[in-house]
Amino acid sequence: MSSEKSNANNPIDLARQRLLPDDPRVLLADDAAKSGIPHDWFLLKEEDLYLTLEMPNGREKRRRVLDKNSCQRFLNHSYASVKYLASWDACYFDDENRVEAGIVALSTEAGLRRVQQLPGVRLASSATLDINEEELDEVALFQVERSTRNENAWFLRFPDDLSNGCSIEIGTASDRFGIFCRSPRGVGSITLNIANVSINRHDDLVRLLQKVSDSVFFELDTRYDIGLRIADYGRGINRRRFLNTRSASQSQPAVRTPKAQYDEKAMSLYWYGRSSARLPLLEYLAYYQVLEFYFPAYSRRDALDRLRQELRDPRFEPDDDVQLARILALASRSGKGFGTEREQLKAALRACVPEDHLREFIESNEKLHAHVTDKKAIRDVACVHLTDKNSDLISQVANRVYDIRCRIVHTKEEIGETTKDLLMPFSKEAEQLVWDIELVKYLAQKLLVAGATKMTW
Repeated sequence: MSSEKSNANNPIDLARQRLLPDDPRVLLADDAAKSGIPHDWFLLKEEDLYLTLEMPNGREKRRRVLDKNSCQRFLNHSYASVKYLASWDACYFDDENRVEAGIVALSTEAGLRRVQQLPGVRLASSATLDINEEELDEVALFQVERSTRNENAWFLRFPDDLSNGCSIEIGTASDRFGIFCRSPRGVGSITLNIANVSINRHDDLVRLLQKVSDSVFFELDTRYDIGLRIADYGRGINRRRFLNTRSASQSQPAVRTPKAQYDEKAMSLYWYGRSSARLPLLEYLAYYQVLEFYFPAYSRRDALDRLRQELRDPRFEPDDDVQLARILALASRSGKGFGTEREQLKAALRACVPEDHLREFIESNEKLHAHVTDKKAIRDVACVHLTDKNSDLISQVANRVYDIRCRIVHTKEEIGETTKDLLMPFSKEAEQLVWDIELVKYLAQKLLVAGATKMTW
């Protein structure tokens, strides 16, 4: 809290004394003092006097440095009802029961523009985009006041309210958001909006925003190949994605409200991969870590199934040392899971990835199909042949995924096997990883979906 004592020799106090009583800086400072919001004064130059507010941000504070015009806007838009959330460019408007958060693309800014091309996008002026006459009766009034300075303000509302009554929208940032938050330069002003929020505790709001954004963005990523994330306060992401397999002219399925929630740690690894598009080795390993996250659960399930089969065999004899040794080998642990890492990978994929889905994914992309069958594309890794009758498709893909992982981290595959050459960054082989990255990303998505639970609040 600033001191109200005046010092005649203090340049800041001299500048304050020159302010008129109705100056917005004076009015906001007085109001902040009454509201118990810490504030102070900042003199940039001899005449440039700013007011600083320490706004609520959970257990911390977010400092805002305000000029005369900004102070007036804070006063006009109920600044005392604003709570900032974690380290994001996001806030909760207590008087509206609403969370709004800035969005950035994981690759290029084209990702943000592509959101505007999704089915169901509407202009906030009540004009419509991509909508037919049969849908007109379903158009609801847009509840959030969008930018009055932008005729092209738009929004995309997810059709179903969540189980707790919240509703979700993506679109042009509201005027109020533009006053209290700041999107990173060059990424546009697009926000995720959650309305009808019935909680107001900071940590609960952070969990809500994390849960909703993970589910919404994963839905958009898997259905439309659009990578998004919540913007960090004052920072943006400048990544480039060189692969876009979906044409803008292709018909796209209607946007739907996510019904599932995902493990926060596994999802964090997935977003790390999606944001590393210019670093193929790092991107590949991030998706592999998503697979690895689920190894213990599925390898244990696989080991229990095999143990159960052995014990149910009518020929099993508990006095037979050889049979007991086999049981002991099945139950042996390796790291956090059961069996070797290659075996754990196969167990996880068999449990979560239907072979016909995997076959369709590979067959649907000619370049991917050609790449995984070419033994010269990336050396010392298993190829995948859809017509191979001696090995099932899951095993072939698991072997390839694991071989590439070993070449990236330069480790021995299994005990007794030789170490293969390191897959070097910026090499031709690293550039060729693009299709294997798409494959391991697809597998990571499948495991995330398999491990999802129903959205709860």
